[in-house]
Amino acid sequence: MNIKVIALDDYLNQIQEAISRNQLDEALNILLRAIDDYPTHAKLHINCGNLQHNLGLIDEAQKSFEAARKLSESKEVLNNLGVLLIEKKKYDEAIEHFLLALTYDTHYPDAHYNLSVCYDIKGNYEETLSHLKKCLSVDDSHILSNILLFKTYQNVCDWENLGDLEKKLNVYQDTGHEHPFLNITRDDNEKNNYQNALRWYQKNYIKKDCENTKVKIGKSSRKNIGFICGEIRNHPTFHLIKNLFKYFNREKVNLFLFYYDHDHSFLEYLKQDIENLINVDGDSDDVIESKVKSVNLDILIDLSILIPHNKMSVLDRKLAPITISYLGYPGTSGSSVYDYIIADKIVIPEDMENFYSEKVLHMPGSYQVNDGERKYPSKKIERSRFNLPKDALILCCFNQSFKIDRLIFKSWLKILKDDDRAYLWLLEDNLLMRKNILSNLDREKIDENRIIFAEKVSRNTHLERLSCADIALDTRIYNGHTSTTDAIQCGVPVVTLSGNHFASRVSHSLLLSAGLSELVTFNLNDYIEKIRQLSSDDEYRQKIRAKLQDETLTSEFYNIKKFARDFETTILSI
Repeated sequence: MNIKVIALDDYLNQIQEAISRNQLDEALNILLRAIDDYPTHAKLHINCGNLQHNLGLIDEAQKSFEAARKLSESKEVLNNLGVLLIEKKKYDEAIEHFLLALTYDTHYPDAHYNLSVCYDIKGNYEETLSHLKKCLSVDDSHILSNILLFKTYQNVCDWENLGDLEKKLNVYQDTGHEHPFLNITRDDNEKNNYQNALRWYQKNYIKKDCENTKVKIGKSSRKNIGFICGEIRNHPTFHLIKNLFKYFNREKVNLFLFYYDHDHSFLEYLKQDIENLINVDGDSDDVIESKVKSVNLDILIDLSILIPHNKMSVLDRKLAPITISYLGYPGTSGSSVYDYIIADKIVIPEDMENFYSEKVLHMPGSYQVNDGERKYPSKKIERSRFNLPKDALILCCFNQSFKIDRLIFKSWLKILKDDDRAYLWLLEDNLLMRKNILSNLDREKIDENRIIFAEKVSRNTHLERLSCADIALDTRIYNGHTSTTDAIQCGVPVVTLSGNHFASRVSHSLLLSAGLSELVTFNLNDYIEKIRQLSSDDEYRQKIRAKLQDETLTSEFYNIKKFARDFETTILSI
């Protein structure tokens, strides 16, 4: 008996219809049947790989693209394979694929763009800029390249080129291409951030078909609380949260941690404090969904949210009755993934809650946890160890370079001009950043020796050297978060300029918690004057430093046991 083969066009129509109904699993099944009937049709394999990629089936997608490559190697299939290798963090292999794609078409914009993505991740900003410019020379309206170019100029402190580029990004806002993280680093308008996040989520996330079943909170008095995190390694999130789990009330909660992208030694630190550690590293979305649902969580708290290699796509499947955004991203996700976001009334005032897709849970004090440890040294650290002038006034900023903008940097230069004793101590994020920072000094006729660049060192060494600073200078649109906590714990006064959105109000929240509201300013002139006051008045500066080391005045900031109780009460009150 002959089995009638369905015409290829009919298969394609069925696939498109299923996709239009958002029935992606059905579309994939139809595609696989089409491949059975038309196994030598390379584009079917490519389309199958694209759909598998969208569904989080990375290994299956790679097999589909490799099958297409065997049938007909092309720049498109090599580019698609490279994108998957980026997701697998195999950046050197990805680069090889993109370079091979360019042998088919030296001007292929997508390959140049994806090469720039790889080099950006590797911190090679010279190559990042080179490939972005090659891409844009072919297609100057390539949206993703313009967006990454803006981000790269931020990272290397090339402020000269940001103005016109920012106008382009504002034009692109309706497209949903700009990542919410980039948006909050350049615009402190909460409404704009919200609208951008909504558009980005709508464009980039496709809901997978899920069974229409309601997940209910268990009736047990002891609730199952899960955390999911990809930063159990030398990362700010780990350093902030590492001691929180010690102080949960085990009569009320049973803790689970779903972890990925971890470092074993950091994970070992948490083992005694968390009952259930579940590895989801390398797992597909389907496997993660199965693992999380199998433990019947009442609440799932995502510590990564929108930062790279997050798990938003699988969290969108409603893995627990309540899903909460906390700590990893200072703003709204603009998504339906999270029911709540944990904040405080400084970082999200009540009149700003309308600009969040999540309901806001306010902690009674600062929302940002710390490890509860005072880190100021028991004996004086010699400045000479870190190439610092012995009797100088050291103004430091160890925030990442993308947080430094032209306006805030000019305010720092005013301080240097006014006070010959003052030196600016910055984290050397990259060589281009150093070059661009020094070129600004040259224009202002300030001796380049007045800026000292700190190399990247181990965390313990960094905290040791931080105590050598006299004043920490906060950045404007995106504050220091962990770096502000570090300075407070090392006994160094931080001057902040409180802004108009979450990311620009974190230091304000932390300084209030530490009892140092006098270091919070609300406009650039007051920010400069506060730094001048601390710089010129040695007695006042020592008074502030004494407050930072006063265990009574700063007790709330360090009281992690109380923080854990407040945190627990906040989430269980839902």
